[in-house]
Amino acid sequence: MINEQIKAGYKLLSVLKGNPEILEESKALSIENPFFNEETNTFFRIWKEEMKVKKGALSLISASKKFKEIYPQATTIQEIRACGGEFHNWKTYDHLIFEGWAKGKLSRLGAHLIQGQTTAEDTENLLLTANETITAIDAFSNTDEEQTKDEALNEVVKDWVDRCNGEQGAFIPTGIDGLDKLIKGFKKGTMVVLGARPRVGKTALGLSIMNNMVNDGVFCGFVSVEMTKKECFERLAYIEGEINPDFAETNCAQGLQEATKAIGELRSNPRYEIMDTTRRQVSNVRRMIREIMRRQPKTEVVFVDYLQKIMSDDGSKDPRNRVMEISGVLTDIAKELDICIVPMAQLNRGADENNFPNLSNLQESSAIEQDAHLVIAIHRSMVAQMEASTYGKTNTGTWKESGKVSCEEQELNALQSYLIVLKNRSGRDGFAKCIYNAPSTKFKSDESWKDEGSYM
Repeated sequence: MINEQIKAGYKLLSVLKGNPEILEESKALSIENPFFNEETNTFFRIWKEEMKVKKGALSLISASKKFKEIYPQATTIQEIRACGGEFHNWKTYDHLIFEGWAKGKLSRLGAHLIQGQTTAEDTENLLLTANETITAIDAFSNTDEEQTKDEALNEVVKDWVDRCNGEQGAFIPTGIDGLDKLIKGFKKGTMVVLGARPRVGKTALGLSIMNNMVNDGVFCGFVSVEMTKKECFERLAYIEGEINPDFAETNCAQGLQEATKAIGELRSNPRYEIMDTTRRQVSNVRRMIREIMRRQPKTEVVFVDYLQKIMSDDGSKDPRNRVMEISGVLTDIAKELDICIVPMAQLNRGADENNFPNLSNLQESSAIEQDAHLVIAIHRSMVAQMEASTYGKTNTGTWKESGKVSCEEQELNALQSYLIVLKNRSGRDGFAKCIYNAPSTKFKSDESWKDEGSYM
């Protein structure tokens, strides 16, 4: 982590070289001695002084000369030139630098309190300094950057123009045609909830959409508080290759070849970032989302599996208060990092098979209903899946009432399914048709329904 913070310092300074306006916006550069080593802090102090009297490259040249007089053997300037930071990532560098500064300062204060011989007055001063540092950290973490009216209106017009030109604009397609026709896709800065009863496929839907997005060039993350990283990648391999997990018992040679090919596709694709944890506190989930962004700043969507498994930081046993805290944290970090957060959520028993899922079926639902930009529930027949698994095919439809959906013959790898958009702040709600490949647990577009429209 120390090396990452040192590199972040070099990268931020390399970006500052061509973009001096960053100095006014940066939180880390506004504090005294923000960098991990004294040489970099000295160079930055000299450079800031030179910027007051000289502009552009002249200030850097002058600062470099003065710095070399103090540290003739230092490689700081060469490191800054070699690192080559990117302007669009400067806020990530800024956060890393501030995080390192804050942790280092608190660590030194703690060590002083524990090991040092201090008077009551010294202890009081140390605690005061610690409190000021914590206040600075809180202010840094919660500072909202206000968008101007013109910037907001320009974004609205751009979205409209893009959509009129047939482009996705601010929307990130899910890769399931019926769903994309209805909602256009997911939007950054929002929370999208995928809901289902146990065994119906909330995790399968999240992994299927992530797999589609990644194959379409979108960088995605996945945080699991339920499965291990190995289990996540195994399920992704089945989805990627539409592979039956029972291939070892049915057609071992061909199945192993297909599975190995799918693993190769996952291995060579740099757009996946998957993390698992047994520490289910919401603060740890938030830390993992930040870590995914640190590892890959181009990440646009992060899936979280699943919401009701996450614990509150205060250990609250009340489920409504717990879900309210978690939902609020996930919504806030989506806005802060300008990414789409997609938590999976469990529906209550009211949404069992052949009952129509609705918003009230979200467990402890009021906070989720309020915070979510999109809520999508899965509706499919578990009876149809059991029949197809037992007899090889089924004629059981998705709905209880006859006549709504034809009960044509279905096989286990092509079961009728619906994705029900229960809430959509950006447009319509309704029914999106798709099919479910039960052996590989993959949700995908149903080409046979494409011409009928994606909703009823």
